[in-house]
Amino acid sequence: MTKRFAPSERRYLVRLAVSMALYMALLYPVNWAAHHGQMPAGYWLYAVAVLPALPVLGAIWAMMRFLTEEEDEYKRFLRVQSIIWATGLAIAIMTVWGFLQDLAKVQPLPPMYPFFIFIVCVGLVQGITEMVRK
Repeated sequence: MTKRFAPSERRYLVRLAVSMALYMALLYPVNWAAHHGQMPAGYWLYAVAVLPALPVLGAIWAMMRFLTEEEDEYKRFLRVQSIIWATGLAIAIMTVWGFLQDLAKVQPLPPMYPFFIFIVCVGLVQGITEMVRK
């Protein structure tokens, strides 16, 4: 049986997918340039360094936009609940890593990872929520 998505869910998934595709498309070349001495100088350095963060804002906007567009209160509740759980899980993971970094001298978490961890947690929690709901 195929699951049909509501229009608000389809828009959310498209917006999130576009944001994530842009994130990856910008992150890798900027990261490569930074590690190969190819970053521009002056103000351009700051502009290029911020580029991968812009799709992160787009993904957050997509999540919040879904909450305003979704008419089904129960679906909105489930999404808010999953975002809250995912936020807590991501914070817990990063806190554990912070203690490991400080006390056990593991490598620092690269700055691109917190958002990636959060998005993975959102997907994981939403998947679990869907399984439990059935």
